[in-house]
Amino acid sequence: MASIDDAEKKQAMDIADDDESAKTRIQERSITRKLDLHVLPVLFLLYMFGSVDKSNISNAKLGGLEQDLGLTPVQYRWCLSIVFVGMVLFQIPVIIILRRWKANLLIGMMAMLFILEGIPSVLLGVIAFWCLPIRPADAKFLTDDEKKLQIERFTKDQGTTNFRKKYTWKDTKELLKDWKPYLYSYIALIGIAAGSGFNLTLPAIVHGMGNWSPAVSQALTVPPNVCACILTVAAGYSSGKPKLGNLIMRVFIMLLVSQIVSLTENASAAVAISWTPSSFGTFTRRAVALGVVGTVGFLGGVIGPQFYYDGPRYLHGYTIAVCLVISQTITLVLLRFLLWRENKKRDNMIPEEKQRIIEKYDLQETGDDRHPDFRYIL
Repeated sequence: MASIDDAEKKQAMDIADDDESAKTRIQERSITRKLDLHVLPVLFLLYMFGSVDKSNISNAKLGGLEQDLGLTPVQYRWCLSIVFVGMVLFQIPVIIILRRWKANLLIGMMAMLFILEGIPSVLLGVIAFWCLPIRPADAKFLTDDEKKLQIERFTKDQGTTNFRKKYTWKDTKELLKDWKPYLYSYIALIGIAAGSGFNLTLPAIVHGMGNWSPAVSQALTVPPNVCACILTVAAGYSSGKPKLGNLIMRVFIMLLVSQIVSLTENASAAVAISWTPSSFGTFTRRAVALGVVGTVGFLGGVIGPQFYYDGPRYLHGYTIAVCLVISQTITLVLLRFLLWRENKKRDNMIPEEKQRIIEKYDLQETGDDRHPDFRYIL
């Protein structure tokens, strides 16, 4: 009789667990829809308007920019590259500032820089100040239960969510001793170098292929960028689905996005940056890692336009870009192998070795990527 009662209790507990899991899945879908509705549109517009200044110069060339300003081909290529110099110099300082100030405050301040691009950008900066939450706890469009669940999702996907931990220079020094930021940085560097030059010279390339007017040449650059947009979404989806986005899928997407359709300027770099947080557990380490990857990656924007000097066919630039993408793909395979090997090493650790590592780095949270219980997403 007792065994029957135990079986009934176990069955009741299983049913309760199933109900709780179903409720959690419904809440997660609700959170995802709210994030898509409230956060993504603002980020999309910020990125789009932020790219206007970099893309307009390639269209201006067809309108006689070089002749009007008396620019030599070398001077024009440096005009394409110079915008990335500021990004390289200020990427890490901005990340450090954001660890002390609110990110939406800085975006609102940057609205003043957008005046040259027009009123829409200024209004967008104001909207971003009020609409972009810094962390789940600040998201007014989420209920209290949804905020807690979203924090749990962050912890599960990317380790700790200790947003309040004070930043120290020791965090940066420890991160720079790690090998992972350098491989991610190389992937981003190559992606931007291979894509930026092509994108910034695309109108001139198309114009040199036929006897078209500047307006027609600019219109013909739309289809490849539409294809690039679609593939970038696919790449982002695969990078967020490790079971679906396996190595072959990632390599395929990276090759397509980087060279064949040539994403706006940093195709595969966007994928590399989306993978970076999953390899760094604490919020500070993720932030600094993204700063390092962004700084090195934007160097590609300085280098890339210099490849395309032999118009109108630009064979030299194409050849270099293809070679870069091949090396990038090899680096991707190497990165995945090293992460897999590290996971296996941690699986085989004895308790004494785990404790020694925990004490060495004073690890209080299992979400830290240095913690023996942390596992990298492959």
